[in-house]
Amino acid sequence: MTKARVKLWYTLPDTSYLRKAVLSSLLDAVETYNESVKEGDEEDFSKLLGDIVLRGFEYDVRYGLKIEDVELIAPAIGNLLHFLEDVALSLVYVKKGKNGIKSLSAFPLDINPLKTVDIGRSMFSNDSLKLLFGTFEPTRTYFLHKQGNVLEIKSSDDNTTIHINADEYVDNIKNDLLSGIYNVEEILKMHTLLGVLRPKVQWLKVMMRYALK
Repeated sequence: MTKARVKLWYTLPDTSYLRKAVLSSLLDAVETYNESVKEGDEEDFSKLLGDIVLRGFEYDVRYGLKIEDVELIAPAIGNLLHFLEDVALSLVYVKKGKNGIKSLSAFPLDINPLKTVDIGRSMFSNDSLKLLFGTFEPTRTYFLHKQGNVLEIKSSDDNTTIHINADEYVDNIKNDLLSGIYNVEEILKMHTLLGVLRPKVQWLKVMMRYALK
């Protein structure tokens, strides 16, 4: 198998937009929270605020994963943090396999979003890892299957199938992914309210340490 060119790329949200988004998000969160209290179904305010602030990483953000001349994701629209999470999950799968992701889901951490997920049913199909890479318009669904040291990436949307050396996949994108995590973490320092997303960055770091150790 010839050496493949793999490139993970992304643009960061505009900081001036994020400042405005943070303030409007706070107002939206307070309004939604008050409504939930009135209706007798009080929501977790911190989670509510985090979900709303997270939308700031969807506006005017672009990202992609390109293998050879095939762009797997663009021009789909999605969420940058969800994209980074899915790429990190793909590295865990390539390095540790399905059982590795099951082990990851069992990490006794409050920030672990996989604790309540049925890994076998929700994330796998016929032993292939199912990922959206953060996309939602249109949704791009990919199935990753590793056999030996060959990683197959197959799209259910446009019948794209790519085969790549598994080690090359990891080696080509791990530094870009680590850089993306660092850049997002720096953005979160820009405004106090953005700190509600810090657990997501901490979880990304946990996944990367686990995948690469």
